[in-house]
Amino acid sequence: MGLIACTLIFVACEKENTNTISVIKAEKSPGGKSVIAADAKGAIDGAAKGSSIGNAIAGSTGAGWGALIGGIIGGTAASVDQYRENHPVTPPAMDTNTNLQQTSCYFPDSIKNSSNPYDYVGQIHYDIVAHFLANAALCQTNDGELNLSEYYTTVFNMLINNYPSLYITSNMQNYFGYADLVSVMNDLDEDFSIIASNSIQDNNLRQVITSYQQFFDNTSNAASFCPYSITVENQILSNSSYSDIEKQIALSYMATARYGFWFWENYCGGF
Repeated sequence: MGLIACTLIFVACEKENTNTISVIKAEKSPGGKSVIAADAKGAIDGAAKGSSIGNAIAGSTGAGWGALIGGIIGGTAASVDQYRENHPVTPPAMDTNTNLQQTSCYFPDSIKNSSNPYDYVGQIHYDIVAHFLANAALCQTNDGELNLSEYYTTVFNMLINNYPSLYITSNMQNYFGYADLVSVMNDLDEDFSIIASNSIQDNNLRQVITSYQQFFDNTSNAASFCPYSITVENQILSNSSYSDIEKQIALSYMATARYGFWFWENYCGGF
């Protein structure tokens, strides 16, 4: 599943989201920077773990699928868990709504990067996060914690049912399973530089990601961050020395960070 194949998926995902509702019901609440920081870790870690497992199962094609699934599930779980830690939901309320159509988000063209074949990963990531913010007790345990096992199953089924053009099937759980999600969540206490070092083998690309994350840490608005991100993403795309799978991991992580900056600034009251 290389760059060309994923470009086709990107176009299909854009079409799927054309008619989605552009209103999120979640309460406006600052603190998004900590959530984006968490999902940046989860997204790059999940994508790297999924790519490694997928590669062992089905070579480069499996690596692509594993990176896609692991990046979205790992990143969104980190986001939702961090958000609920900051804004706990009083149990035992139970939500069972998994219809993404009710909470899909509008994002302006100005923050999108049509050159990035993994731009859709950021869009899907925040469609899912918005859904969990709007359905605040979905996948929650009786003591108010995120039920990771239920979360994994719920989001995997969302990817199958709500994004058919991704062509994800139930047997692809082998590429990134529940145990792998637990591993990602356990890694969240690590510094981002350690996670990046474990996720990206190319030294030059790792340095690019480190500088990117530093810019993220020192920036407080989407108007500055999104153009910067797009520039870096395009530089990565044009560098033939990076492998396709490491480009996928890096570009998916950056799309997630870029969409996240705009999401928290405009939907949830800023940072």
